[in-house]
Amino acid sequence: MLVTVIIVSSIWLVLGIRQFAMLKSWNSRYSNYIKKKEKLDEKISASFDLDEDQET
Repeated sequence: MLVTVIIVSSIWLVLGIRQFAMLKSWNSRYSNYIKKKEKLDEKISASFDLDEDQET
């Protein structure tokens, strides 16, 4: 019985570590996406002389 508990716990631990690594990777890619999006927004705003605080 003890061996079964240890095996199941080990499996859950490995799955949890893999999930953490996957989420960490996704978070990194999402952060890069947000930075690129902000740079592109700034470039577009600058090319059309737009200001975010300005209301139309």
